[in-house]
Amino acid sequence: MRLNKYISFFLYLGAAVFIYAQTPEDRKAAADLYYSMAYNANPQAQLDVIKAIEPKIGKFRPEDARMVEVLFYLGSQGTLQKASTRNELNDVTSEHRARSLALLGKLGGELARNACIKILDAELQALNGGNTEVYAAGFTALGMIGEDDSFQVNKLAARIFPRLTEKENRQNAISGIAFALEKTAPEIPMSVLNSLGVISVLRDLANEDVSGVLYHERVRSSAKTTLSKIVANSI
Repeated sequence: MRLNKYISFFLYLGAAVFIYAQTPEDRKAAADLYYSMAYNANPQAQLDVIKAIEPKIGKFRPEDARMVEVLFYLGSQGTLQKASTRNELNDVTSEHRARSLALLGKLGGELARNACIKILDAELQALNGGNTEVYAAGFTALGMIGEDDSFQVNKLAARIFPRLTEKENRQNAISGIAFALEKTAPEIPMSVLNSLGVISVLRDLANEDVSGVLYHERVRSSAKTTLSKIVANSI
């Protein structure tokens, strides 16, 4: 009980500090405080930190590297940040990863995009193929960030997509991939997309997957729009 009160006090203090967090130094100080509360804390305490950040993320800027570090740390719980082997995915902290990715998408910028890619790449290394909600949040975030390093986003989508075909509850992740590709794929030459396997992914999304289950109409529509843009840009 005393620990929970201690954490609540510092979360409140972090919010109070943020009332005046207008300069880069102020924002770094606030991010440092969040990190100190999250570092080596138990999963619930770390989730509380994420929830405290969520209403404040709009006050940060894409160039706030310390906040990106905080969100990367929280978004790596259960994959990169753990004592056991990397390949043993801990789904107890999948909510941490998904919510941190969503915050990185709202923050935007090159630093956030790089952090998203690293978190998703770590998810991909898991023996069970990763968590679909984490993939959904990650690709939605990358789509929000937009055209920064489109090649890496598309390469990652092509790697992860085949891992989803055997998973239940994959529609959100599929939707996230379709959204990210719509925002980034048209910027890449068709020959490169074809070599990455992205064209094949988009064709699957525009029609039906390997098990014959039709995707949601918005996914099919997004994939068709993306393919049309790619063709138009290649002529």
